[in-house]
Amino acid sequence: MEPIEKQLLAVVDELIEKNKKLYDLFRQERSCVTHFDINGLRTVNADEMQLSVEISDLNQQRLHLVMQLKEKYQVTEMPVTLAVLTRYVPQPYAAYYEERAAYFKKLLADIIRCRNLNNRLIEKAIRFNERHIQLYIKAGDKKLTYDNTGTINHSRRQMLDSVV
Repeated sequence: MEPIEKQLLAVVDELIEKNKKLYDLFRQERSCVTHFDINGLRTVNADEMQLSVEISDLNQQRLHLVMQLKEKYQVTEMPVTLAVLTRYVPQPYAAYYEERAAYFKKLLADIIRCRNLNNRLIEKAIRFNERHIQLYIKAGDKKLTYDNTGTINHSRRQMLDSVV
């Protein structure tokens, strides 16, 4: 059986790879939102959900291994992170953990930033749609139509100008 330190390193490496894929999916999601690609968004969201489950499982494995290392090295600091473990585990694991912790921290910050941007774009798209739905509802209330040449009825034009 491999040492716990090496097992944790393998799990962290896999977590990093899965989170890179999640970051790529969030970037695809942004493209779908900006292009109003509903089918693409559905696919991306399904992939995000599946990947989130995989990441959750890996996090459980990581926590289990961290707790084993905590006991093995009698770590008293809380919370026990990779950065904390670098002060207890032998080389080369300490160096590997330090490198992975720094990279993972940056990757998670990028993911959060990307996700927050996507959320703002989605909120704007929803407000845009709501505004246009209200415009159509107002137009229906006034029973406004296009004339036989296809141009907007004058009173409808005033209504459009007042909304915009």
